[in-house]
Amino acid sequence: MLRRLKAGHICHAMYDSVKLESWIEDEYLYFRAYIHHPPSVEFTKQFYQTIGIKLEYTKDYIQVSSKLHLKSYINENEYLTRRIDTLYKYLVLSFQEKVKYPLHSIIV
Repeated sequence: MLRRLKAGHICHAMYDSVKLESWIEDEYLYFRAYIHHPPSVEFTKQFYQTIGIKLEYTKDYIQVSSKLHLKSYINENEYLTRRIDTLYKYLVLSFQEKVKYPLHSIIV
């Protein structure tokens, strides 16, 4: 997944019956879940902003994104792996009460 993201591809996964996508664009990492009835996320949105994560939602999906600071880290792959894992968990927690599946187990 890491190699595909760095190459500019969109990565797909399934979480139960929820379609997930992840990609990197203009030094931002994005995770999107296609759910038809996003929960009320106003409190979550404010909290995420304090930790540098942007939360967006429409009637069709919920999305989290974060600016990447790859040049600040010696091991770019380790940094990116941690950011991917963190955003994935925050995305899932925005529509589920807990994370049931580790990211590596749902990659398509």
